Amino acid sequence: MTPNLTLLEVRVRKELLHLEKLVEELKTVTRMRELKVNSVRVRACASILHDFYSGMEKIFINIAREIDQTVPKSEGWHRQLLEQMTVKWNKNVR
Repeated sequence: MTPNLTLLEVRVRKELLHLEKLVEELKTVTRMRELKVNSVRVRACASILHDFYSGMEKIFINIAREIDQTVPKSEGWHRQLLEQMTVKWNKNVR
C-alpha cells in the first residue's frame, strides 16, 4: 500500500496549527496577572501541555499509519509509538 503523502501533509499541517494556538494560549496563561492562585495557573498550564502532547501524538499516529502502515495497539502503545518515531528508516531494509 502506497502512503498518501498529500493526506498526511494536510493532517500534520492542521495539527501543527492547533499546536501553535496552544503555545499562544500557554503564553497568555503564564502572563495573566489576575490568576493569583498558583494552583489554578498550574492546572491551566498542565491542561494546555496535555493537549499539546496529545496533538503531537496525533501527528505521530498519522505518520505511523501512512508511512509505517502500523500503529501500536498493545499495552504500552504510547512508549512504542515514540520509539517507532525515533527509528531511523533505511529504504534498503523492509
